[in-house]
Amino acid sequence: MPPRSRATVAKPAKIPPAERILAAAEELFFTQGFKGTSVRDITAASGLTPAALYNHFPSKEEVLFTLVSRATDEGERMLNDAVAAAAADPESQLRALAYASALFHARHRASAMIATFEYVHLPEAQRAVIVERRRGLRTRLERTLEHGVRSGVFELPAMRGDATKLTATAIVNLVLRATEFFGPFPAVKDEELAGLHADLACRMVLARY
Repeated sequence: MPPRSRATVAKPAKIPPAERILAAAEELFFTQGFKGTSVRDITAASGLTPAALYNHFPSKEEVLFTLVSRATDEGERMLNDAVAAAAADPESQLRALAYASALFHARHRASAMIATFEYVHLPEAQRAVIVERRRGLRTRLERTLEHGVRSGVFELPAMRGDATKLTATAIVNLVLRATEFFGPFPAVKDEELAGLHADLACRMVLARY
């Protein structure tokens, strides 16, 4: 993963202390990673003391868990809304899943990248919670692909391994990295970027291509 430039963290005085801590931590975890960020870094960026942080969060790991959980909540909400609004056929469902995921990563780059990569630093019990939620989203994608294959809409390559799981991995990697390496695209709207990735995801599996 390429290095990210460190940005200044805003400290609006009217924001509640817990939210200031989370905002500062999100920026710092994104720019320098969880391991590279200390409690003092977070409190200095938020204009608070270490004691103030521990009044709201028992540990730096709890701050990370809160950020990852919030990002997961928002990602799931966007996926659920997109799937519910789409037609029931496999192509529409896959397009909705890919579009919503790419749009989430484009709109919420910092929180999405933290949830994708930094969750591994969570304590085992909290990490297991996040892994289980991610597994549920992955299962939804795999079932959509299976539905499409049964319907004759999708065509996956014949191979020794599990083509459904491997194709799901390829699609997940495609949409979650919509802005990872290249950063925001000022000349491209988030919706356009998401639409491109949704189209690419469908082109990977549609039998007519």
